Amino acid sequence: MDGSTETKVDLLRLYLENLPDSIPHVDPGGMSTYSFSFFLLDDEDIEDRGHVGAINCQLEIRLGHRHNGPIQFTERGPDLNKLADLFKLWLTDLASSGNL
Repeated sequence: MDGSTETKVDLLRLYLENLPDSIPHVDPGGMSTYSFSFFLLDDEDIEDRGHVGAINCQLEIRLGHRHNGPIQFTERGPDLNKLADLFKLWLTDLASSGNL
């Protein structure tokens, strides 16, 4: 992953960690609707859609479609913050495998 992309992922982490207090906070171990702590890609999705398509599909399932505007977060907390870690992992893996 290049430096510019890494900076953007770090900025995403900063934004997620500082969402407004008006959004409900889910403590660690709480029932998060996003479940990024337990995020796995389905092998069949990877086979059918490729890695990028499988990631996109799972993000749409967890975050909702954004065709009607920006994502509306319904909660904040450590589970949602893990999304930045996942992006860093995916982008690093995809760049090293030549799939980006």
